[in-house]
Amino acid sequence: RFPEANDHNQFWQNIEQGINSISEITSQRWEVEKYYSDTPETPNKTISKWGGLIEGVDQFDAELFDISPREATRTDPQQRILLELSWSCIEDAGYSPSQLSGKDVGVFIGACSYDSILLMNQNQDNVEGHSGTGTWTCMIPNRISSFFNLHGPSIPIDTACSSSLVAIHYGVKSLKESECEMALVGGISVLFTSTTYIQMSQLGMLSPTGQCRTFSSDADGYVRGEGAGVVLLKPLKKAIEDGDRIYCVIKGSAINHGGRARTLTSPNVYAQSQVLRSAYTNANIPPNTVSYIEAHGTGTPLGDPIEINALKRGFKQLHQQYGLGRSEKSYCGLGAVKSNIGHLEGAAGIAGVIKVLLAMKHKKLPTIVNFKELNPRINLKDSPFYIIDQTQEWKKLKTESGEEIPRRAGVSSFGIGGVNAHIVLEEAPLEVRSQKSKFRSNNDRVAPLQEDNNLERSLHLLTLSAQTEKALSELVVRYQNYLEEEKNDSELGDICYTANIGRSHFNHRLAVIASNQQELVEKLLQYKAGEEVVGICSGELPKNSNTPKIAFLFTGQGSQYVNMGKELYEESSVFREAIDRCDEILGKFQTTSLKEIFYPVKEDESHSSLLNQTAYTQPALFAVEYALAQLWQSWGIKPELVMGHSVGEYVAATVAGIFSLEEGLKLIAERGRLMQELPSGGGMVAVMASESRVKTLIAPDTEIGIAAINGPESVVISGKSTELRAVMSSLEVEGIKTKQLEVSHAFHSELMEPMLTEFTAVAEGLTYTQPKIPVISNLTGTVADDSICSAKYWVNHVRQPVRFAQGMETLQKQGAEIFLEIGPKPILLGMGRQCLPEGLGVWLPSLRPGVEEWQQMLSSLGQLYVTGVKVDWSGFDRDYTNQKVALPTYPFQRERYWIDTTKNQNHNTVNGSSSLVVKLLNQGDIQGLSEEIKLDENLTEDEKILLPKLVKILTNRHQSDLQLKGNVVYDYYNSVTEVSKGKVSQKNSQETKPLQFITFGILPEAIPGFSWVKIFIEPNQNQTYQAALLESQKELRKLCFAPVDFSSCNKVLDFGCGYGSDLITLAKSHPHLQLNGYTISREQAKFATNQVNGYQLQEQIQIFNRDSSKDEFPDNYNLIFGFEVAHHIKNKSLLFSNISRHLEEEGLLVMADFIANGDLDIDHEETSSYFITKQHWVEQLSPNHLQLISAIDISQEVANHLYDPEFEESLNELHKKGYDENIINAFKSYDKLGKLLKKGLANYVLLAAKKQEIIPE
Repeated sequence: RFPEANDHNQFWQNIEQGINSISEITSQRWEVEKYYSDTPETPNKTISKWGGLIEGVDQFDAELFDISPREATRTDPQQRILLELSWSCIEDAGYSPSQLSGKDVGVFIGACSYDSILLMNQNQDNVEGHSGTGTWTCMIPNRISSFFNLHGPSIPIDTACSSSLVAIHYGVKSLKESECEMALVGGISVLFTSTTYIQMSQLGMLSPTGQCRTFSSDADGYVRGEGAGVVLLKPLKKAIEDGDRIYCVIKGSAINHGGRARTLTSPNVYAQSQVLRSAYTNANIPPNTVSYIEAHGTGTPLGDPIEINALKRGFKQLHQQYGLGRSEKSYCGLGAVKSNIGHLEGAAGIAGVIKVLLAMKHKKLPTIVNFKELNPRINLKDSPFYIIDQTQEWKKLKTESGEEIPRRAGVSSFGIGGVNAHIVLEEAPLEVRSQKSKFRSNNDRVAPLQEDNNLERSLHLLTLSAQTEKALSELVVRYQNYLEEEKNDSELGDICYTANIGRSHFNHRLAVIASNQQELVEKLLQYKAGEEVVGICSGELPKNSNTPKIAFLFTGQGSQYVNMGKELYEESSVFREAIDRCDEILGKFQTTSLKEIFYPVKEDESHSSLLNQTAYTQPALFAVEYALAQLWQSWGIKPELVMGHSVGEYVAATVAGIFSLEEGLKLIAERGRLMQELPSGGGMVAVMASESRVKTLIAPDTEIGIAAINGPESVVISGKSTELRAVMSSLEVEGIKTKQLEVSHAFHSELMEPMLTEFTAVAEGLTYTQPKIPVISNLTGTVADDSICSAKYWVNHVRQPVRFAQGMETLQKQGAEIFLEIGPKPILLGMGRQCLPEGLGVWLPSLRPGVEEWQQMLSSLGQLYVTGVKVDWSGFDRDYTNQKVALPTYPFQRERYWIDTTKNQNHNTVNGSSSLVVKLLNQGDIQGLSEEIKLDENLTEDEKILLPKLVKILTNRHQSDLQLKGNVVYDYYNSVTEVSKGKVSQKNSQETKPLQFITFGILPEAIPGFSWVKIFIEPNQNQTYQAALLESQKELRKLCFAPVDFSSCNKVLDFGCGYGSDLITLAKSHPHLQLNGYTISREQAKFATNQVNGYQLQEQIQIFNRDSSKDEFPDNYNLIFGFEVAHHIKNKSLLFSNISRHLEEEGLLVMADFIANGDLDIDHEETSSYFITKQHWVEQLSPNHLQLISAIDISQEVANHLYDPEFEESLNELHKKGYDENIINAFKSYDKLGKLLKKGLANYVLLAAKKQEIIPE
């Protein structure tokens, strides 16, 4: 995060284009002109008023980092910025912060700015516990380690300008010594006070022209800058093994100090040259292979020549050390990022490093900025060095034999106190794609894999999440923009892999299925538009919610079809290996290969016929369901409960660990064979009636029995076909629907008896183990007991009915919330829904005929994800050779957190040299002040008696003013009233016109040339637009007052009356009304009272200088209203309870105000604006017996009012005319507000509510 660059992509664009990011320091930092002098060495002054500044140093996403607003306000922005940058850095590396939690990750941070402490101490009210932990330098890395739960070393480093490069040195050292396995390393510098400017200026270091002119003849010192950068370090071997994306390699580093020098701050040419020699010796890098040096290069007339001499000296010694001759041509370019962004001091080294690694990535050397001609004190002749005076291709050097040498560079940083650092960097090795997911198939009949044997999925699943809905929406936009970039050459599989595995997963979630990037962009656009589209699912998890409990439902017979699971077999090694293993085991019991039956080379009726023979159906379904279960579990989707339906229970038992795969397959294969050998003549019928009713209608002397109870009104009967037909006839007479099922045998009936003896022998030959996962038994419909681990259970299972309905009820009682069907067709989902209350549970299929298999699997996985199930994304992509790629990072939802530095000035006045009277006033000492004034002997006895009362009034008013001083709304309305006084003629009552409303207006569409700012500045020069403005404001009031019958009103209150214009308008239109107005602004109260008096309406209207949230209203009212007032009141409970107490039963409250259009309130402390959500509006109105009767959204019309394409020009005009800063800041916020309304992030709504003691539900 550097000047004019909020991320490294923007930073690269800036330096590549040679952009100078230095600007004049604004008054928002400090009173620049107060401390500036263009005369060098002026005491307590600085010769520089320029800097490289970053945006939003007062902004922070406190909620994400679990820091309270109070603590955030007292936390050094250096800590806050580095928390955010560390998060982004971890994500950029392709990790989620949670993946580093608990690991031995070190944190090494260079920082040498203490401006936050100086700022904090300007106001002693800020000094408390948080201001200590918030500003101590040691806490910068410690807070990072604490929040991310990192267990490696956590070290702050302050060697002044070399701090962050020294931090890298120690980070590397810590990795080499195995103190940590990874290291976050960085640096930061911020500029908040003039103190260091004055100090550096007095030392003669700063440029009076505000630029770093590195190596240039007109170099005159450096300009300060602020910024921060973080990199993640890891041993190269481990990074390659883990498939990490590598920017560059640190080949070596060195630090030293020159000892005693001419002065404490004098650069030492010998020490600088020695640190170079040590770094390249440590790296074992010959100097003639280094093609770029990122110099310290501050741009001081003497410092730059010393650095060049040290470079020349160091490289000369290195040439001798490596036995190299003198180079006849220059091969090593020189540059310095300080010429772009200024001297970042504590972050200078990391800025240079990030510049170099980006240069290596883009294979370009950015130009040095501000370079005219070489400093005459610098001689590059006969040296390896040349100045990079224009952006150029970074060509590789070559050996004498013509082999290319990897791009190599050195980075220097020299501390003002003499600590020198140099590191040697080399471009990253070519990416080595992981080999672990490659495999070969032994089956040539299935569609072959790619030639390199790397699997590819035909569809991909992208997951995005954020802490808030707004953040998720912003993240979607970031991905959309990223995918549409021309330079984006990443594979979709790599994008999805990185997003899934390398990001934290928050409660607001989105999952999108796509086959290519264009489709993904289209679906993201559709999601933004609120369209419901196949392949998109989203959801919000309740806060602190537990992971929902999953039950696997294994499908029974009748769900089979040819080619079930074929797409998964072709593109998933987990699924394929499970099928192949099952086929291999079944080869012992069957002559025909299982895969030949359901994955035939040429599909014909014979294969379908064979698959429908129960001898093959049962093991085939077992294999597919087992493979599906293995696939789901490899993705981290593990069941906490399992239940099968008939054949499905054999797979459920195997997955639960009751018997091994081999024994489970043996049992199901023998079951199918023995059933196939039974004579035909049996059948099964589905009956739409309850179990009890069906039992009464089946004759006891028949061989018909109940085979399954699938639901409250769904039963299957089984037996001889001839007897079944008779039963069906009797059922139809009773009006009960029946359906003949297409089956080969009468399963779960007496007709199974002949096979039981042989099957018992098979079952008794198995080894049973207690289940590791609870199994819901088909026989009992309850959690299986020990009997499931016996041959008897499985013999009875053949004969007894399947109690599926009862099993579903048991699953519900056991807490199952997600029902995932493991089978080729979602049969159980429909049956299961009938067994449980409507709306209960999430029901998901694995496969569905007619739907692409990956489409269905990923759709269900996406639903699981957005429902809160933890997915093993590493396992999800274990079959594939995906690589980590650079993706958009988290969009922080920043708000302003800034300390108040002004109050202490009041304390100084109170406790300093003020008069005794002022001191007593400030202290609120009524008695002391009265006694002091009584000392005046001219007071009469009557005056002395009256004095305490007058003093009390005066003191209370003064105390109130002291409290309100600094209140944004109070200061703004006082300021704007002063302006307005000159715009309303008050010579006589005829000239007094209450035409100024301090609100927005309604414009159905934007008016070309209309500018509300220009109307404010020069109303007489914009009379046409002034008239349009007035009409739009009147239209707003007309709409707002539409529900009011003024003839039935007597008393009216405006709880934020401003100039009193609305009260005057109502009084003139309705002479019978008695009206009161409240305003927090003293100046407004005076102005409004003068207006009232000018219209001679003082008998009807009374204005009060009071706070509507704190001061009781003076009467009870039929109507209370407020235009754009409530959002300025932070504690809305106080406001609405005051309104409720003073609003008559059936009385109306009407308001024009703002609603935050999301899940979170919008607080903007800078303008004292607090927009609450719809839900919070309800929570304010309902408890106060205020029933909402109408709400009109006029957001876009108000946005049209605030639309001003020439806003910046108008704002400059305000500056030129010397308008108060309060007015300027407020107008800036109004411009932002218009954009907020336009984007739909907030609503402007006209609300009407009626007071009713009992509000109907």
